[in-house]
Amino acid sequence: MFKNYRKSKLLFLILLNLIFVATGSTQTDAVEPQRITLTWEGDPATTQSVVWRTDAMVENPCAEIALLAPHLNIAGKNANTVPASTETITIEAGPTVYYHTARFQNLSPAQYYLYRVGDGKIWSEWNTFRTADKENLPFQFLYLGDVQNDILSKWSVLIRQAFSRAPMARFYLYAGDLVNRGQDDDNWREFFAALGFIPRMIPTVPVPGNHDTSRKLLGIRGSRLVDPLYRAHFALPKNGPDDKEEQESAFFMDYQGMRLIAVNTNSNDNPAQLQWLEKVLKESRANWNIVCHHHPLFSVGNDRNDSELRKNLMPIYQQYQVDIVLQGHDHRYGRTNKIVNEQTVSDSARAPIYIVSVSGPKAYRHNPHFAHLLHVEAGETQCYQIINVTPEELRYEAWSLDNQLIDAFALRKTVNGTVLVNLK
Repeated sequence: MFKNYRKSKLLFLILLNLIFVATGSTQTDAVEPQRITLTWEGDPATTQSVVWRTDAMVENPCAEIALLAPHLNIAGKNANTVPASTETITIEAGPTVYYHTARFQNLSPAQYYLYRVGDGKIWSEWNTFRTADKENLPFQFLYLGDVQNDILSKWSVLIRQAFSRAPMARFYLYAGDLVNRGQDDDNWREFFAALGFIPRMIPTVPVPGNHDTSRKLLGIRGSRLVDPLYRAHFALPKNGPDDKEEQESAFFMDYQGMRLIAVNTNSNDNPAQLQWLEKVLKESRANWNIVCHHHPLFSVGNDRNDSELRKNLMPIYQQYQVDIVLQGHDHRYGRTNKIVNEQTVSDSARAPIYIVSVSGPKAYRHNPHFAHLLHVEAGETQCYQIINVTPEELRYEAWSLDNQLIDAFALRKTVNGTVLVNLK
């Protein structure tokens, strides 16, 4: 009888192992950290958040952090443990997965840190990040238009080109439509596979597009809300409008003399968001004020013409002297000179510059409505943008997939404001 029991147990274990092998999963795989992503919820000089996912619940989600040292073994021995919070998400027509967020606080400015995430037993590899300076020292960041389609097969080439040209970028800013369907986990799998190690070292700052929303979740006046799966991947500032629907989809952050404001144009006529936007700009003491949102005020693709968006946002941008408005949605590249009341004004005027870009392979046809306002336009062109910021100058470059500089300009500070200098 004992021998039969042992044989039955052995057969059961063999069968169980075959099932795990066939499905490509084991218990270790299920708690292995995936999609590790650096973001910010607080001051980039003294805080850093990190989000990761596991396919199974873990009892002790946590991270370890230490100052980067000349030898990793030295740094690792000095690591402090930080507990993480957990959010449960049920994937559309799929299993339940778990997103964990660790929040590093009281960090030193302008320092490199070493970190890893896990459950105290199973860890990710060690990764690094750098905190921002407290002073307004020069830095650069990347701005990317819509990703959306063919993410792993075609967009991955573009993002790796961008990383190669600007490896020291402090963060990646996405102008919405990171994926084609915000509730489709396979889209997100492709997104993070295409990025590889990049979001583990360089923070992600996303702004939601219409494809990042949920068809099932409606907010005020019937506008779609950002999908929970989109939200789960990022821990973002909660300094947005009082309307809770906008939290983490509209926010602002200050980085070394630049105020970056994310606006959720999926609900652009929300009074709470408009009041908040005006307040954030009015109170800004930054050298540069940059706004990013998904839908363009001056569309460059198809036959779009969003007059409602211009009516709501353009007066605020003009009154508070926004420097640049970064946008997506239209799957073409287009950039204006300085614009006031839908007209090009002098290069020394106190007025915004409007930019639309696309990083993914999906392309739209030319839009004739606003062609007269565009200084540079490009179709069938995947682009990434490098923005260099100093207290005296903001320098912008747009690069195509084949390493061609398609647009470049600088904004230079004067006693009367900024002067636009077209460099290409």
